[in-house]
Amino acid sequence: MVFAELSRTTVAFMATSIASSAMHQVFNFYYVKVFLDRYHISEPWFQSAQVIYMVWNAVNDPLFGYLQDNAHWACVKSRRHAILYGGPIWALAFLIPWFPWVEYEHGSWLCALHLILALSFYDAMFTFVLLAQACLFTEISSNFKKRVGLMQCAQIGQLIGSVSVFICEWTSHNLTDYTAFQWTCLFIACIAGLLLVFTGKNAHTQYDLNQTALKPKITVDSHTTPMSLEVEVQANSEFMDRSSKQSVWSLTWQILLQKNFLIFVLINLGQEFHRTFCSNFRGIIMDHLIPAGTIEGTTRSVLYGSLMFLPPILNIMGGQVVTRIGAYKVYRMAFIVKIGLGSVMFLIGNTWMSLLLAFLIIDSVLTSSVTSLMGICLSDIIDDDMAVNKRKHPMSSMVFGTNALITKPGQSLAPMMTVWILNMYGYSELNKEKAMDSISPVDLEGLHGVMFNLVCFVPVIIGMLQLSIWSMYGLKRTHEPSIIPKHIDT
Repeated sequence: MVFAELSRTTVAFMATSIASSAMHQVFNFYYVKVFLDRYHISEPWFQSAQVIYMVWNAVNDPLFGYLQDNAHWACVKSRRHAILYGGPIWALAFLIPWFPWVEYEHGSWLCALHLILALSFYDAMFTFVLLAQACLFTEISSNFKKRVGLMQCAQIGQLIGSVSVFICEWTSHNLTDYTAFQWTCLFIACIAGLLLVFTGKNAHTQYDLNQTALKPKITVDSHTTPMSLEVEVQANSEFMDRSSKQSVWSLTWQILLQKNFLIFVLINLGQEFHRTFCSNFRGIIMDHLIPAGTIEGTTRSVLYGSLMFLPPILNIMGGQVVTRIGAYKVYRMAFIVKIGLGSVMFLIGNTWMSLLLAFLIIDSVLTSSVTSLMGICLSDIIDDDMAVNKRKHPMSSMVFGTNALITKPGQSLAPMMTVWILNMYGYSELNKEKAMDSISPVDLEGLHGVMFNLVCFVPVIIGMLQLSIWSMYGLKRTHEPSIIPKHIDT
């Protein structure tokens, strides 16, 4: 395997991956289940909260991206300072969903307000911190092999952090002991906050180090003349220029005009929709399609936890494959595989529990694993953008933020559409009564049928759209040594 040099910067980068994985895996896996099954939020309020979240989720990424690339405050402009100050606040935001404000009645508007605040505040800090980490990934090195190695180290961090779901399942017994779940989340938040502070104190990019070394120093002494001082000030201003004179609209438009960027964000929109669908609903769907008698409670908890750390393992083991054939071919093969698996599973049907279980695991792991390559593709696009627009500094935050502007709505559309479809077949009534006998066997069979159709058709439809679009992507050979990086390498 190709690993990044285990410098202090690399370890610090990995610390953020551990923290983000620990919190985000738990957040994505449980928030829908908690608000639907425990707080009993009504469908209209749930959909309204998701619409507000979708708008805010899309807007805050380019906004934070512009600020991080153009602001003059150290807590925003510096990648590591953004993590240092934003990380502990993110850890606090992670705790909001798990502590109800009151004992909610079914359909309570206060529960909806709780969900809106939890989603919006969490996503704001998630975006602010991980945009800075994504820029660290791009700016630490522009060498493809080093980026793959750094990605592998990040995946090791995610692998370590991904045990958080298993720990929550084990301590709470699949949410039956909710107090234990709350204490576990509090423990995860404390550890994550400390790891993010470590990153903020130790993660330096080569660009920042060079900037510190090369930045013109303004000294005033008895030999300094007004003219020489003016020249020094002008040189310092030019050195610090990071396209701050351009508006967020003009920078966003420059990025959106690039064909490769548009193709990739459309692909990534599909990935986010599919990944969110798997993350939010695989537990719910597996509980229904695979009866409790088929898999024991402890085994089920271990299985749910394993789904979180299998994708990092696949990425760590597959690092040499990515280095050899490039991210483009890996994406393409993944699209073909999920189309094939979804089609075969639909033809077999849902009566073979072992095959259905294997399909759900492979689909979830493959989707999460491929999504982790996003940073490599966007880094290639950032290098290309820097060369095309002749920038002095890579507009890393703007590119990542603009990508999120288009792709983040998939994180809201997936739960909105899925809940709407499931409720058409009686899921809300079943959930309200909290008993299988509250719905007739015919209706229950119909609900299970639509769940099975969803897990088969979501990967097939999205995969077919992605495969047709991906063939037009132009940056296919960035993994080859002959492709020269566009900005400073370490």
